[in-house]
Amino acid sequence: MPIEILIAPAAPAADSAGDLLKYGLPVGSLIAGILLKAGVDWLATIRNEKVAKNKETQQHENERNQRIRERERENLLELQPLLTVAGNAVHEIHAALQIKEKVASQKALLVALNKLSEVQSAMVLIGSRSHTSAVLSGVSALTQAAVAMVGKTAEPDITEAFNAATAAYRDVAGTVGSRIRDLERGAPIAEFAAQDAGAKPADTSGV
Repeated sequence: MPIEILIAPAAPAADSAGDLLKYGLPVGSLIAGILLKAGVDWLATIRNEKVAKNKETQQHENERNQRIRERERENLLELQPLLTVAGNAVHEIHAALQIKEKVASQKALLVALNKLSEVQSAMVLIGSRSHTSAVLSGVSALTQAAVAMVGKTAEPDITEAFNAATAAYRDVAGTVGSRIRDLERGAPIAEFAAQDAGAKPADTSGV
């Protein structure tokens, strides 16, 4: 009898352990699976939100750059006819200096300088808005070269000053035309900064 009493209670304990193995492990695995899936879903959500945010930021940046390119192109298109007027004024200054009669020469020179003065401020203003430093420096070089022609009396000096002024006109007109073509092909503004790296700031003190 004592042996039976000691052995009989052991049976429920064995059943309990069996139940734990039978039901506990699957339930634990199920819970672990649920937690794992929740973690994976959370990481996926974070990743998707980050991708969406980066995409939105890139879109805003692209739209901003597009607006900048459009404004830059409008500025340069506005500058082109002013440069033409300045270029014509250079030729008129040269022609005025060729006139032998002093009063007639001074009168023609005054007309040409007034024409240059009328577009000078507008050119500098537009040039200062440009993202291409070569535009502002080119405008400054053109106006300075044109004014430097005044006062030349010897033919070699007149010719040299005229050649310098026309060269300055060709340089800035070429730069403007090149930048407009770059903008029309969709070149980023940052590309202009890279191209202008090393260019000296425009000297407008004499303009």
